[in-house]
Amino acid sequence: MASTMADWNWFYSSLAQSAAALVAFISAAVISRLLYVQAERARLLERRDQLISTAIALTDRLSNRQFAWGIRLECAYIREVIGVQIQRGQEVSMSPSEWISRFSFLRFLPTIDIDRLLTDSQTEWERQREKDETKGLQFGDRDMVGVGTITWTRSKADLEREQDRVDELLAEVRHNLRDLLGIRREMQTYPPGGTRILRHAIRYVGVLFLVGVLYPLACLPASGRMDIPRLDDVLVSAKFIPLIIMASIILIGLGYLIRQINGLPFHLLELAPVITRAKFSAYSSYLAELAKKEE
Repeated sequence: MASTMADWNWFYSSLAQSAAALVAFISAAVISRLLYVQAERARLLERRDQLISTAIALTDRLSNRQFAWGIRLECAYIREVIGVQIQRGQEVSMSPSEWISRFSFLRFLPTIDIDRLLTDSQTEWERQREKDETKGLQFGDRDMVGVGTITWTRSKADLEREQDRVDELLAEVRHNLRDLLGIRREMQTYPPGGTRILRHAIRYVGVLFLVGVLYPLACLPASGRMDIPRLDDVLVSAKFIPLIIMASIILIGLGYLIRQINGLPFHLLELAPVITRAKFSAYSSYLAELAKKEE
């Protein structure tokens, strides 16, 4: 009889030890993977902050560029060119896209404003020709080298230098925007699909602990038969409180791991800064117009 009792004690003890070792191994793997995923999450947040800081710096640098001056200078020159064409009896037939291809800063002006510029300039010069003809003057004798052409000639070198600075900034903006779109895509698809396996592993650990560890410990010391221990016997036994404490600690720990996994996806407040910055209009309204023309 003693031999049978010893066999059952050995069985429950070995089962508890084996299950505990398996619980520890799986828990260590889960925690290791969770720490890695959390570190990757922190890296994405740090990268997001760096890119947003760069975007803000680029916005400040763009605000110091003379877009309005370049647009105003080119528009004044276009008015003079249209006047010369009308003076020579030529047809003003270039479309806004053709004018944009000839100038650098005109691409930052809305197309509707370019249309208005061309229409108003042509109308203005036509009206001036009619007025001159009414006064008996020859419109073709008028000196067409006006303020716009003179300003253009004097400032063309400065305009080209400014264009080079804008183009350099534009290249940096495109690179920064590409990185922002990439980090937004990573954050929106985070965490990777393996986190579902982590949740299942944690649930498996909980079941394994209850069945493979807690139950065998509740059965020790075993009787000569493999009987399920009565609840009232367990409640009044000296091992009840240690078992409850151990079960509470393990289950609370597993619940904490589940909570950490559920908190891995980025919430809206974390995504909002990168979503707001990941577009041309966030850098400058001039770049927003350029982006419309490139679409």
